[in-house]
Amino acid sequence: MGDRLFYMVYTNPLEGREEAYDEWYEKFHIPEILSVPGMISAQRTQLKVTETGRAGGFSPETHRFCVVYEMDGDPDEIMTVIREKSMSGEFHPSVDVDPASVQMSWWTQVGDKQLAPDR
Repeated sequence: MGDRLFYMVYTNPLEGREEAYDEWYEKFHIPEILSVPGMISAQRTQLKVTETGRAGGFSPETHRFCVVYEMDGDPDEIMTVIREKSMSGEFHPSVDVDPASVQMSWWTQVGDKQLAPDR
């Protein structure tokens, strides 16, 4: 096993396109991405705005959705394969994602995962 990373992709659907956006992610995008060697898992998440976050100024509501991908290996090599498959037309593009909203980042694990005592 190589270096495990978490690849975070923040996006928003175009106005009025959320249903098609969700369908594209579930039916096409995530299965295609997970077919690339080095990709391990994907979990879609949606922003949950809370009073605590708002009161403390901790909820930047710039992105409504985030996909957390787990990767194993060199992220540049993995992303090169993804880019090549996208450019060749092997992957289905989305016309429902707001391209101006897309942000990506890669994170490495620091320390061991810790669980609550009752878990």
